[in-house]
Amino acid sequence: MPGSRKVNGKALTGDISLSAGDVGAYPMLRSIDEIPTLGYNGPFRGGESTNYAKGVSIGDSDYGQIWVNSSGRLFAQFSNNNGAKPGGECVYTSDIAETVNLAKGAYPKSGGLVNGNVDTTGYISGKGVYEAPGIRVYSSINKPSLEELGAFPSVRNGVTDNGKFSDMRETGIYIVYIADPNSVTDLPVYNSYKIYSYGFLVVFRNSDQQIHQTYYSHHGDIATRQTWDGPAKYLSWTIQYSTKNKPSATDVGVYTKAESDSRYAAKTNIGVANLRLGSAATEGGWVDATKNWTAPAGNVLVGLNTTMWSSGRQHLAGVNYRPVQAYIHDAWVTISTI
Repeated sequence: MPGSRKVNGKALTGDISLSAGDVGAYPMLRSIDEIPTLGYNGPFRGGESTNYAKGVSIGDSDYGQIWVNSSGRLFAQFSNNNGAKPGGECVYTSDIAETVNLAKGAYPKSGGLVNGNVDTTGYISGKGVYEAPGIRVYSSINKPSLEELGAFPSVRNGVTDNGKFSDMRETGIYIVYIADPNSVTDLPVYNSYKIYSYGFLVVFRNSDQQIHQTYYSHHGDIATRQTWDGPAKYLSWTIQYSTKNKPSATDVGVYTKAESDSRYAAKTNIGVANLRLGSAATEGGWVDATKNWTAPAGNVLVGLNTTMWSSGRQHLAGVNYRPVQAYIHDAWVTISTI
């Protein structure tokens, strides 16, 4: 027989073995204890009960059909003693046991539940998914910090009697309730008085050296200070001006009201209110001599003194004069010139 002749791909060069599939025949019923993983398509009778990983369970004396699909995956369809016809892909539990165990502790790339143990540090990591230092897992007993969330803390207990503002060093808002202001040495002071001692203190901390504080009292006072050299070296409090704390005349470099009033006349005393002649003065004791006389500045001549000589001649012996005075701003003032 020519060697070029073949049956289902098998050369007829001698005696050959053909299966039912080679000649298009249906295979004979086969009694098996486990469904073969490879190389068998055909009917079977179960020799004992066997469970498979994907939910297929073939009982003793169940009959069915085995086949391998085009992707090489093994399937079975069978009839059991109850008349049902279950079936499906046959995968042995032992073949995927290791995969199942590994999956229990895996962290999915797309997120989801962690189905495994997390150590006491609160970190997990997986090669190819998250490298060290890992991804932090939060829970009700392992909460993220304010810094990790970028959040501002809620109001904290703050300064009370015998406390210090300088002890409030962490970023946040602190309640201030001081019953005895004199017991707190660094309570802000304005015009020699400590400001109201109930309110809120806001603190911003960049480092142990750089800290900012702003105190808002319940009465509206606002005081700020900073340190760039640690909490022991704060600059003095700066009190902000407001309707509550108004600047003084000294603060802005002006006269007080009393100082201004002393430099101006009252409206009722502006200008010359009256005129008069002051007390009289006399100049004289002159004898027979020629005399030129002029009244002092601001004075006027008011009288002459004469002496009658024996010869019947009258001689000027002296003069009387008085100053001209004006009443200005509640005082008599001599006018220097007329």
